Amino acid sequence: MSNSYLSTSLHKTASGLNQEAEDQFELELCWCIQQLQTGLTDMKLQDRQIYNLTKSLNVLKSNNASLIKKRQVMRNTFGDYRSNMEKDEKKYGKTSSVVKFITCDTKQLGKKSSFLRKAHFLTNTTNKNEKSQNDDKLPIIKSIKTKNTYNEPFKFNFS
Repeated sequence: MSNSYLSTSLHKTASGLNQEAEDQFELELCWCIQQLQTGLTDMKLQDRQIYNLTKSLNVLKSNNASLIKKRQVMRNTFGDYRSNMEKDEKKYGKTSSVVKFITCDTKQLGKKSSFLRKAHFLTNTTNKNEKSQNDDKLPIIKSIKTKNTYNEPFKFNFS
């Protein structure tokens, strides 16, 4: 065995595939996800078809689904998806050799990203400036809330 063969065969990713097979699977997965998304937006489908396509899409996007499960969904949804990909590449002139995958260091990823939670309600603040700003808004909110229309009977306004 040559040294280059050992280095490529021993370098396996978390899924158990070598880097080249992992990249090919990611390309196939992205193609299938894109096809499902365009199918959901472009085609007129029945409720059951929409349900099945969204279920398949969720499995393919899931981080918890196994590689085998994803391949099974891809095969059941598209049949021979690899030949369909080749037809699309010929049709649109895309080549998979142009696409490159860059591995990301998880330590750097944690430093660059942050989670922000959006507040859906007004909070009580202790800052006097914020209280005065909130007090200015309160009469408007109270006037909207205190509009009493339930004493009047309901009428359609067709005229």
